[in-house]
Amino acid sequence: MIRALKRAYRRHRAEPARDLRHPYVPFSVAATLRLMAHPSDVEARLSALETRVSELAERVQHSEQDAAAARVLAGGADRDVEQIRGEIRDFRQATTSSFNAMREDLTDLREDLTDLRKRVEDGFAQVDRAFAQVDRGFAEMRGRLDGTAAGLEQIAGLLNTLISQQDGHQEDQ
Repeated sequence: MIRALKRAYRRHRAEPARDLRHPYVPFSVAATLRLMAHPSDVEARLSALETRVSELAERVQHSEQDAAAARVLAGGADRDVEQIRGEIRDFRQATTSSFNAMREDLTDLREDLTDLRKRVEDGFAQVDRAFAQVDRGFAEMRGRLDGTAAGLEQIAGLLNTLISQQDGHQEDQ
């Protein structure tokens, strides 16, 4: 088909120059017809005219073939363009679907992270409350141990007093 277009282009370039008074008639034909305008040369004129008509018929046939080839090429190009449009449309649809799925995944991930952060903060708050309770327990134990230590000190003091009194009584005896 491309060959047919190239052939048509070559034929177009090879055409003879045209007579400006008759733009659709090549210059050589117009000159030939003017020279043959004498009535005595009717047969020669008729022969030249028949030759020219057959040349024109051949050119018309080639032009029709070229037009048919161009229509086929245009039809192929239309199909190619439509196919590419379909592929672009499918790609756009797939990309949009992919982005929408990714957006949903990110939204779910954000919700999961928010839930996880809340659970971690709740866990730290619970640990803080447990440490406060342990601190209170240590303070209570410290108070009890301080009380026990004071009581033991008092007992030790009494025992020392008692021992010193007994030592004093034994010396008297």
